[in-house]
Amino acid sequence: MTEAEIAMEEKLRKKKEEDEAMWAEYIAQWRKQRSKEEEELRKLKERQAKRKVTRAEQEKRMMELKKRQEEQRQRRLKRRNRRRPRPSASAWKRPRRRGRPCWKNRRR
Repeated sequence: MTEAEIAMEEKLRKKKEEDEAMWAEYIAQWRKQRSKEEEELRKLKERQAKRKVTRAEQEKRMMELKKRQEEQRQRRLKRRNRRRPRPSASAWKRPRRRGRPCWKNRRR
């Protein structure tokens, strides 16, 4: 081999090593960036799951509160209906006897 060929091969070998080093660095940076993105995504998913659990607990508490309020309202209505006897017909509301005016206004 001539010196020109040896120099050319040396040049190609150096170029190939530089390319490989460049690609290795690029791949390392890509992997690092990818791991950061995956970590962010994992954190976001964890926060979302926590929010979902919290929301479910809040909804459960609200449903229990509404249920208790409805039960209290029903109990109050039952008590009110039980305490108040049905009013009897007053004398003023009794029907008139035939041929006479209202009996309360009758003169004696």
